[in-house]
Amino acid sequence: MYRKMKINKIFEFIKNIPNFFRKIPYFLLKLWEGLRFYAVFMFMFTLYVLNIPTVFLIRSHRTPNMIRFTIMRFNVAIARIAQKYDTQFASRMSWFDLFDLAFRNMAFKKTRSIITVGGMALGIAAIVFLVSLGYGVQNLVITRVAKLDEMKQVDVSTQPGSRNKITDKSLEDFKSQDYVEAALPLVGVAAKVKFEGSVTDVAVYGVTTKYLENSAIKPIDGVLFKTEDTVSINTHSIEEKGVESEENIGGAPEYVVGGDVSGVMAVKTQSYIGDRIGDIEYTIFPNSWLRVYSEPKLSSKVIGYTKRMVGVQYGEEYWGQEYVPAEYGRIAQSGSGEWMGKWIKAMVPVWEQKNCPLHEPLCEEGRYYPTFDESGGQMYAIGYTPELEIMVNKVVSNFLVSEEGVLGIEDVRTVLGDSAPGDSAVLNTTGQSSPVNASGLEQLSDEDYIAKVYESSASAGLSQNTKVVLPDAAQREAVVNTAFLKVLGFHEPNSVGSKFNVSFVLTGNLLDSNKKVESEFTEYKIVGIIPGDDSPFFYVPLNDLRYLGVTNFSQVKIIATAAEKLAEVRKRVESGGFLTSSVVDTVAQINQLFSTIRLILGLLGGVALGVASLGMFNTLTVSLLERTREVGLMKAMGMTTDEVKRLFLTESILMGFMGGVIGMFLGFICGKFISLILSIMGLIKGAGFIDITYIPPVFLLLIFFLSLTVGLVTGIYPSRRATKISALDALRYE
Repeated sequence: MYRKMKINKIFEFIKNIPNFFRKIPYFLLKLWEGLRFYAVFMFMFTLYVLNIPTVFLIRSHRTPNMIRFTIMRFNVAIARIAQKYDTQFASRMSWFDLFDLAFRNMAFKKTRSIITVGGMALGIAAIVFLVSLGYGVQNLVITRVAKLDEMKQVDVSTQPGSRNKITDKSLEDFKSQDYVEAALPLVGVAAKVKFEGSVTDVAVYGVTTKYLENSAIKPIDGVLFKTEDTVSINTHSIEEKGVESEENIGGAPEYVVGGDVSGVMAVKTQSYIGDRIGDIEYTIFPNSWLRVYSEPKLSSKVIGYTKRMVGVQYGEEYWGQEYVPAEYGRIAQSGSGEWMGKWIKAMVPVWEQKNCPLHEPLCEEGRYYPTFDESGGQMYAIGYTPELEIMVNKVVSNFLVSEEGVLGIEDVRTVLGDSAPGDSAVLNTTGQSSPVNASGLEQLSDEDYIAKVYESSASAGLSQNTKVVLPDAAQREAVVNTAFLKVLGFHEPNSVGSKFNVSFVLTGNLLDSNKKVESEFTEYKIVGIIPGDDSPFFYVPLNDLRYLGVTNFSQVKIIATAAEKLAEVRKRVESGGFLTSSVVDTVAQINQLFSTIRLILGLLGGVALGVASLGMFNTLTVSLLERTREVGLMKAMGMTTDEVKRLFLTESILMGFMGGVIGMFLGFICGKFISLILSIMGLIKGAGFIDITYIPPVFLLLIFFLSLTVGLVTGIYPSRRATKISALDALRYE
């Protein structure tokens, strides 16, 4: 009894299922039949198209017998393939006969067929032309912005006011990473150029020949200077010359660079990784995004990313795993001899890194999107961050360290109010303290904050003005831009080989010390000229600036082995606290913009295609009404309902096919015609050939199948209606 009741409930439940769900198997069956018909039609129509020229060549009296024999064999092979499929349905009309009959019906009403196919062609042409215009302009903009080699390059620099520096060791670390082909440094300095009694300040960039070549810098006159690998220079051990100049304030001696590198002070402590140091107040640098780890280790899970918040942030300082650069990430050794760096543990808001549209309010820089908790608010998480791109405003800590043979040295950072009113001592990793006015720091904007950091660093350092002499080993060659020539009054055609005097000015961020180094005026020869009228500057061999005592680089250009590996390389570099920028970011924004533009253009073309589809639907429906007697006669002669349906579907798909082919050709011709007009105007103005259209092959294939699909869909209703025509009713009054 219980079992019977259970079965009745099951049947009752089945009866209550909506009709739509019960018809799902029917819909799936019809979908499968449609796809099958579509595939068979495409295959048989391809054979039909291939068969047309073979029949023509066989019937032609001018075809040589050898060629006719070969073509006949090909024709027989096509016929056998078609017959092999048609024999499965021996009682119905073959596909080739169906195609012949469909073309004859279309030819009988030529005007109507031409208008219908023409409307379809215009709709397809509108889509092809507009979308190809979007692709073409996108390619044109991208080729102007970036070349192929630049897509695997990234420029590495430090944040303004950051304690991070790009040193020789950093350069070697970059080169040793996987998928890195080369790391090319750049040093930017100011210079005083003396020519014919006048002195001008210009920007100078010290680079290698390989840097210029990979930056696509090509001289319009002369050549690029040739350089060897960069030399390792150190200013810890220098030779005094004792020569004074008019700018040698206070009789400071002049120096000549030389000597060996002195080692970094080794600090030991009895603490271990994970030990707490003390409470701190800190501020993240503006425009910096820091990774948040679950533990004070680079190998631990990345919770997300965080950035500077309004006001001073509070946290705890911990000993953690070492990180790069070594001068900041290897501060002390634990009791077991393991190198450690300082990490900050705090509760911070978390963002995730993913591509997002810049116009979206929650999207930051197109790469960072906030992570939300269960309540819908932004998630806060407790995590660890290396002390990079961070300014520590207050540290309350007491721990004993030993400095290689000297015990009991205490590292205590004091704060505003503990040392002197209005000042706070911020200790850097070299043991030097830089006074920074922390009063009201939380009220500063990003720009004021950076200016305050610069002001404090300027007041703390650069107290000594040191004169140096460029050694004889320097190349003394320069590649200048056209703006530099105009400033000095050189005539461009005769400037290669000209000479000028220059004095380089180096500040403490490029040196090991806070001294300001200025070289004596020395003569440089112009060996090459590059285009550029915006601002005057010139390039010199990197080693020339290294001889002056440069130990830190302004920027490094990293070249990946392949464009696909650039993202992975950037991720590793950014994990070290460095800032990266690449033309890939610009290209990604351009692609995102043009994707939207192409979508809009495609929708506009789709409107035209929709109108053409309605016209085709109307034509097929009217044609069916006019051919009611014909359909009845064909049924009376033995044509089955399925064959009538196939005939109307074939006519509609053939119209879609012809409209698609003609439309793609028209869209292509219109695009090239517009490009030709612009190219003529460009050649007149000296801009060269301009092609603003491009059609990807995949897009053409997609449009082709779209035209066939439109033909199939518009023919479904007329074909189904044709199957319902009764032969008796159609011929009743005949």
